[in-house]
Amino acid sequence: MAIDKIAFEFVPKKVSEEELIDLFLDKFLQNNKRTDLAPFQNVLNPYSKRNLGRYEGVYFSKMIRREELKLTRLGKPGDVDVLLVPYQGTNIFFEESAAFEVKVVRPTIDNPNRNANSFGRTQIKGLIEDGFPLIGLIHVCVPEPLPPEFRTEIMAVKSPLNIHVPNGNKEFNPDDFDLITYDWFPGAMVDKQMQRLLSFKLPRFVGLLCFALSFNRYDEVQMIKSMLFLTLEKGSFNTKVRKDTIEKIKQHFTTNRVKRYTKVRFIDRRKKGK
Repeated sequence: MAIDKIAFEFVPKKVSEEELIDLFLDKFLQNNKRTDLAPFQNVLNPYSKRNLGRYEGVYFSKMIRREELKLTRLGKPGDVDVLLVPYQGTNIFFEESAAFEVKVVRPTIDNPNRNANSFGRTQIKGLIEDGFPLIGLIHVCVPEPLPPEFRTEIMAVKSPLNIHVPNGNKEFNPDDFDLITYDWFPGAMVDKQMQRLLSFKLPRFVGLLCFALSFNRYDEVQMIKSMLFLTLEKGSFNTKVRKDTIEKIKQHFTTNRVKRYTKVRFIDRRKKGK
């Protein structure tokens, strides 16, 4: 079976910050509202083997104005880009809610150092002072696609892989692979942006996430993450968490649960076929 090379050809796409939030949220929403929420899980799981395993899922909301949450009117940020509230059955863990600030970076071939209009530092410091329990800063790279002459040729495995060899020995067979041109620019820009995030010297309990979104000719979205900085995604609890902010989250949720929050369940990878 030949590889569909069009799926690896990225095309330019102009999307707003709010549209990007919708895109990367929708990308992790599977059929019947089941999700692994990959971009958020390390911030949401501040201590390994503690929280994520006992969450059935989360309620998420986006673009919540400060006034809706009854926060100080003149504070920063002006709105909470993404808010996750975990739950298990009828138990809702408002004290473990996570607030995320999202920024968009659009590097080009001529200007690979192009940065976001706002880095998000002021907004993150505001979320800390507001007292949200868990906090994450997300930078989404939407790079310009490389022209063919700048791409790298790689050998891609066909699907299904034809490696039926006796005794389990896998011999190299050129017919199992196709030569494709690979756009390396998104991955390189993600690593560059993560290095910038590190230079902000934000408190270590703030989770730092960066990934690239690219679009192919089918209008499918591909997400590219850095493998170099995965440990920096893991957050921990805000040292300035405020009980009154937790209560405001609870009040907002109670009042706006139907119209402002979407309920999703985590994929249970321990149950095959689920």
